[in-house]
Amino acid sequence: MTFLNFFKSYYYEDTYLPPVDLRDPALENHLLEKDNPQAEVVQKLVSETVRCASLAGWVIESGACSVSQDRVIQGLTNDRGECTTFTPKDSLLRIAMSERIQRIAQKADIDVVLPKTKLVICRDMPNEKDATKKYVVLCEKLDILSKEETVQAIKNMNEQGQKDIAKTIVKIVQKSGFVDASFHNIRLTKHSQRLAFIDTKPVGLMISKEYSSFWRSARGASVEKCARIGLYTLMSLTSSESGLTYFHQEVKQAYEKVATPKLSKWKITLSILSLGIIPLINAICSLMRMLLLNEYYQAFEEQNKLINTANRGYCLAPARDRVVNRAKTNMCVLIRRMCSVKEGVVLSAPVPT
Repeated sequence: MTFLNFFKSYYYEDTYLPPVDLRDPALENHLLEKDNPQAEVVQKLVSETVRCASLAGWVIESGACSVSQDRVIQGLTNDRGECTTFTPKDSLLRIAMSERIQRIAQKADIDVVLPKTKLVICRDMPNEKDATKKYVVLCEKLDILSKEETVQAIKNMNEQGQKDIAKTIVKIVQKSGFVDASFHNIRLTKHSQRLAFIDTKPVGLMISKEYSSFWRSARGASVEKCARIGLYTLMSLTSSESGLTYFHQEVKQAYEKVATPKLSKWKITLSILSLGIIPLINAICSLMRMLLLNEYYQAFEEQNKLINTANRGYCLAPARDRVVNRAKTNMCVLIRRMCSVKEGVVLSAPVPT
């Protein structure tokens, strides 16, 4: 990444979503017991770590955090150096993301199906403060085609049919910032072939309100960035799929239009009116971020060397394990910091593969 990449990132048009409130009062509206007597049955069937498919009409998901604070699980990427990371509360945030997609679809007059999502309080944890431990997520089972059947159904469409459904998916992905735009999560219903989004984890687009306070503003990735990654994902997955030529072309055209972020007119105007003060501040910040990123990369390589040295057997097994585990933890911390420093930066040309 160059100095220019960092400098230009201050002038991109970016839209960020407000943090989502995951405290008990906000989540009460999504409790299954509000409108379903099966809630007590569910409480008997599930624990924080168990999936259970035996409840008719529902898929029971763990609400527990799958991303610990000392680990980094990288999400999807694109060819411009952008990436997302899973957050500890993604499983619970899927409710807010599902509502966002529904609102956008209704506003655009698009017919989509989204599974109802409900919460159940774990029987043994009514007073638990951590929402990921207290609640279990239930997703409604939909009568949908499998991934392979969905792909085949689109292949069976004529040229205009493929273009139309591609345009519909592109519009939702772009406007909502849907990252994981693959046929694992985008399906067609069995009988009416309506479009369905079945897994709406925001994967970095949204964050919990607890990470933001009066003194510290926290935010997820921008809608535009998540949309670029989502479109690139869909474009890549369909590039080598024979029979999806028209679908792929439509998605590719959409991605190429947004691959290079638009510059914000008001940010440029403000910089001009500041008589060079704002550009100077941005230049200093860009230089500092670039140097900081380089420092993190070097520290990351040092930790990697420690692991390689320890694995060569130069020390006893217990000592080796301690060195390796400590180095891996440090590497995860460094990855988080590098992702934070790179947030909003887009390479001007595709990353060579």
